[in-house]
Amino acid sequence: WVHELRDPTAETVVEILKALEGINPAAAEAFIKLYLVDTLEKKE
Repeated sequence: WVHELRDPTAETVVEILKALEGINPAAAEAFIKLYLVDTLEKKE
């Protein structure tokens, strides 16, 4: 994420998710899908 050199830590991902849920729950769901689900599907 930082200049596409490394991924955020698990703690950072949780903090991002919490912030998004507070601002826009739909954005939090999109984040989960785009970051977690799509990433896992690409590895398969």
